[in-house]
Amino acid sequence: MTKNNCPAIQKFDELVTKSNELKRELDVTPFEDKQKFMSLLKKLITVHKNLDQLTLYDQTKY
Repeated sequence: MTKNNCPAIQKFDELVTKSNELKRELDVTPFEDKQKFMSLLKKLITVHKNLDQLTLYDQTKY
């Protein structure tokens, strides 16, 4: 895979990578460890909110 110079795509890739890391960590974290589990979940929600707010194309063209 080639590296993209577009800042929006780089940010998107960074957020997707972070999301995947958090999901993997959540998968191995027991729910009984409520503090760690909730912390990871909050971080994952924040990452997904940031993904939702990311503009990957010029919306004025469409």
